[in-house]
Amino acid sequence: MVARPSAAKTSPPGLYGMLRATWLLPSAVALVSLALFGGLAVRMRDREAEDREMAQAREIALITAELRGRLSSHAQFLRGLGAFFSVDPDRAPEEWRAYTRRLDPGARIPGIEAYGFASRVRGSDAGAFVASIRRSHGLPDFSIKPTPALEQSFVVVHVAPASELTSAVVGLDLFSEPKRRLAVEQSRDRDDIALTGRIALRHDNSAQPQPALLMVMPVFRPGSAPATLEERRRDSVGAVYSAYRLSDFMASLNFVGNASVGLRVFDDESFNSEKEDKGLTLLFDSFAAANGNADAIQEAEIHFGERKWVLQFQPKGNGGQPGEAALVFVGGLLTSFLLGLLTWNLSSRRRQAEAYAREMNADLQTLVDHIPGGVSLIDSNLRFSAVNRHLLEVLDLPEELFATGAPTLYEVLLYNAKRGEYGPGDPETLARNGVGQARRRVAHTFERTRPNGRTLEVRGAPLPDGGIVTIYTDITERKRGEAELLRHRDHLAELVAEQTADLRRAKDDAERSNLAKSEFLTNMSHELRTPLHAILSFAELGESRACASVAREVVGDQPPPEKARHYFTRIRESGSRLLLLINDLLDLAKLEAGKTHVQPKLLDVSTFVREVGVELEPLLARRGLHLAIQEPSFSTEAMCDPAPFAQVMRNLIGNAIKFSPENGKIAVSFGHGTVPGGRRTDDTASPALSIAVTDEGIGIPEDELSAIFDKFVQSSKTRTGAGGTGLGLSISREIVRAHHGTIVACNNPGGGARFTIQLPIAPRTLQRDDL
Repeated sequence: MVARPSAAKTSPPGLYGMLRATWLLPSAVALVSLALFGGLAVRMRDREAEDREMAQAREIALITAELRGRLSSHAQFLRGLGAFFSVDPDRAPEEWRAYTRRLDPGARIPGIEAYGFASRVRGSDAGAFVASIRRSHGLPDFSIKPTPALEQSFVVVHVAPASELTSAVVGLDLFSEPKRRLAVEQSRDRDDIALTGRIALRHDNSAQPQPALLMVMPVFRPGSAPATLEERRRDSVGAVYSAYRLSDFMASLNFVGNASVGLRVFDDESFNSEKEDKGLTLLFDSFAAANGNADAIQEAEIHFGERKWVLQFQPKGNGGQPGEAALVFVGGLLTSFLLGLLTWNLSSRRRQAEAYAREMNADLQTLVDHIPGGVSLIDSNLRFSAVNRHLLEVLDLPEELFATGAPTLYEVLLYNAKRGEYGPGDPETLARNGVGQARRRVAHTFERTRPNGRTLEVRGAPLPDGGIVTIYTDITERKRGEAELLRHRDHLAELVAEQTADLRRAKDDAERSNLAKSEFLTNMSHELRTPLHAILSFAELGESRACASVAREVVGDQPPPEKARHYFTRIRESGSRLLLLINDLLDLAKLEAGKTHVQPKLLDVSTFVREVGVELEPLLARRGLHLAIQEPSFSTEAMCDPAPFAQVMRNLIGNAIKFSPENGKIAVSFGHGTVPGGRRTDDTASPALSIAVTDEGIGIPEDELSAIFDKFVQSSKTRTGAGGTGLGLSISREIVRAHHGTIVACNNPGGGARFTIQLPIAPRTLQRDDL
């Protein structure tokens, strides 16, 4: 049921209705959008052009600066090379190789193809020079190439890096070619760096040699400082040079390959030349990637090494990719069309949307009416704008209250207060109090029991527009079920408490019985041992007298002395076994009762174990066994009480003797280990000494490695025929535990068993958990 008055709403007539029925509004929207995007595209195109020009100017400046800087760094390298030969122009090949190994210019100033030194040779001294080089350099085929035609030559005698190609340069006369000779003469006459024009390297054997050049610097006689032209020509002893392929040199530059402009490098032949008609010689060309627009070419110049280089730059093509302005314009065109189409679609379908909204409103009302609970919607003016049918049923409200329109919250609260829903009091005061709480508009959840005994759960939440939505749920049956569950839970708790008390009493009785048993065995130790000792003493006495009477004759009906001795021996052996069993039982009882206290002290365990081994030598010899005790290279001191620990070692070595095959080996080894620091899991472990007793016997089944330490338990492999009471290992474990150590058993991969003891190597501080 909806308490909202309905009124028919129609679209107002006028200009909007006319535009909605025609294409005028969609067309206007499309045209305005297209104009906006067109203006934006023009602005972006102009900005892209400016950005490209600025970026290209920046790249041109960077390329020019980097090229000039790279030439300067190579000139500095050449000056260092000249300094090396100015000290001694007649450097031996070994000195040159050592120098070039340390130099490694390819890593620091890349782009060099080769470098070296050319010695100045006068024509009259050519024969002696060749003979000297053949002798000192170990080059029997050395000669000047080509045969000198001038009165002096500059002959290459050192070159690096050494290879089959560069070795062909040795003996080359730099004066044999005009461009090389001009560069050598310019560098000598001006005592400075000089570049050649475009040349082909001597070792470049390709069909079309790549453009190359040399950088040259003069070397003068050691100790000389020529100041005039005549002095420099007189004191010149040679020249150092570096050779470059222009393509490799340019490829070593960072900005050339990654730039958005193509580069051409020309050598101006007319610079420093008397002939003005000489043109430009191409040294390098990367215009292949440029767009071919001659109007966009920009130029720059570099003066270096008595040469002038002309640099030409041309923008590279963009690969046919449209600019952002074009993309924006195309996108704007498409967007404008879509906006116009969308406007037409929205205008034509508005009435359909309104009809659909009315249908949805009806469906929503149906859905709210079928919610299993009362729902109310109160607007910001605290008036019921909507309620469902279940609200009237849950609150037992009459339909007449909502028939005349949407009532206020005060009217509904006043109706409930008058019929006693909120207890005793003035109905108007109670209604005003309820309205005051609603004005606070906070989320709330509470339970309310109506006078008829039904319990309601009320959940309210404020809405963004200032209203309140409230849900009323009848939880009477659920509360009854919860009360029943509480009664069952209380009864179950009583039963659990009774059973827990019974189990605790049974546990206490069992512990008291076990303690009484242990105390009884401990107190009975004297009474049990005294008659056994008397029996054993008389058996030994009878056995000795029977042995002494073997030589005498038999008197009367008395048995022969040999048979009497056999009787006494059986009595003594049975008594000894019974005494051993009683001793083990009494020792275990004392340990469990806490009446046996060990007093550990720092003891050399390896020495102590050897003493125990000496005691057991008769048993070892009887079975032909060998006891091997390790000689450790480290300290084997540990906290140990000698007497109880001796019993442990006798048990372990005795068991090894019992279950080892004849002529076998028993090993005792030592190592480092750890023992738990306390009973808590976070206690720090303490260092310990590890003692391992290993035999070559039948071993222990894997599922019995822990059980063999229990009382009266023996391994299934040794349960028959080996004897024993099953108490030795249990006693040993209790003694080791009293030392705050551990003992475990395992099988050797090669056969036999291994028992490992961990004993603390320092006194253990008493922990609270040990009390």
